[in-house]
Amino acid sequence: MEALERDGLVDLIDEVIGGDKVKDSKPSPDGLNMAIRNSKIDLKNTLYVGDSKSDGLAARAAGIGFVAVLTGMTARDDLNKFNPIEVIDDLRELNQAVRSFRSTNEIEQAVASDQDKLG
Repeated sequence: MEALERDGLVDLIDEVIGGDKVKDSKPSPDGLNMAIRNSKIDLKNTLYVGDSKSDGLAARAAGIGFVAVLTGMTARDDLNKFNPIEVIDDLRELNQAVRSFRSTNEIEQAVASDQDKLG
């Protein structure tokens, strides 16, 4: 939480769940699934941020978007294997990545809505 507070990101985070709160830790999606259930947010509007292969695997298993951060020991090429929405150098870039993700989702939802109306 310190890093989130320091970088002004606390308002973008709905919930933080550690491995001590779930039966199986990463790469199991248990923690992510718990957060999704608790927040009642649609999977399309859920974004997971991580810096390791196990983070990428967990996001993929949960069926949610993934932003990879190059603050851990995992190389960019390895993180790219998980098709992240974006790869950022550090958490200072997360605010823009989240805003970009939200904007893209809003556009996709509007297009889908228009297509539904047109039948």
